[in-house]
This record gives sequence, structure tokens and C-alpha cells, in this order.
Amino acid sequence: MRLIVAFILAVLALPTAPSLAQNQWREFRSDTDGFVVSLPATPTITSRRIGKSNATQTMFLIDNGAIAYLVSVIQLEKGKGPKKPDDAYFRNLVKNYVEGSKTTLRSSRAATVAGRPGMEAISDVETSAHVLDLTAAGDRVYMTVFVGPKGDENGADSTRFRGSFKIVE
Repeated sequence: MRLIVAFILAVLALPTAPSLAQNQWREFRSDTDGFVVSLPATPTITSRRIGKSNATQTMFLIDNGAIAYLVSVIQLEKGKGPKKPDDAYFRNLVKNYVEGSKTTLRSSRAATVAGRPGMEAISDVETSAHVLDLTAAGDRVYMTVFVGPKGDENGADSTRFRGSFKIVE
């Protein structure tokens, strides 16, 4: 009987999977790209030149199959950043994302992202939802994307990731 009680107490004392996942989150900072964000693991970093321009895109990606976290930073040519990005500017960026990701736009709205004017959009493909936040600062355009199962758009991980994004200058 004591052995059974000890076993039950030991099982109850074990951390559950969600709390273990929560403890693995850590701050990721890119001084070069001017941001900080909370992520559940270290991202893979890739960069590419955009078309024939001198603009570049750096992507910070964690892809766990059904769930993915992406921070994309587009560095425009010096002085080419939007002076006062407006709704039309962000809608065009959302349109480009939807076309490039082969998703279907569900909704979009003006939003404050990292303390700046921006846009939040949700697009879908099959059973997945993409939640993206866009903003611009100087000659950079920032986008965070959480990809997860439909219905998880405002779940704990999506909210934690997107809410932690900050621009540092």
C-alpha cells in the first residue's frame, strides 16, 4: 500500500508536458536585424536577395511539422523604406504573403505590432492557419508568422510568440 501511495505521489509531482514546453521558451535577439522575440527553440537562419534589387530577406524559422514560427526581416535599400506605411501598403504585403504561401486569406485588420502601425492577417491552407503580423521601421519590414492547426490562432503559443516580438534599435 505504501508503495502505491509513493508511486501516486511521484507521478503527481512530475511536470506535465505543457509546463515542460513552457520552460523551454527563451528570448532570441538579433541585433543585426533589430528585433527580439520569445521562441521555443533556436531558429534556423537563412538569407536571400530579393529579385534583382539590393534588398534582402532574412528568415528565422522553427518548423516542427504542424507548428511553425517565422520571423522575416526585409532590409530595403537605404532610404527606400516606407515613410508612413498605411493600410494599402500592409494589404499589399499580406497579398504577397498569401500568394507566396499558397494560402487563402481569411481576415485582415489594422493592428499595432511592436508598438507601431501594422496589420494582422489570418490565412488558411487545408487544416492549418497562418497568423501573421506585419510592421515597418525605417528601411525594414518585419513579419512574424505562427502556423498551427485551425482553431489555435489565439492559442497560448501563438499569443506568446507574436506578443513577445519587439523592435530594438
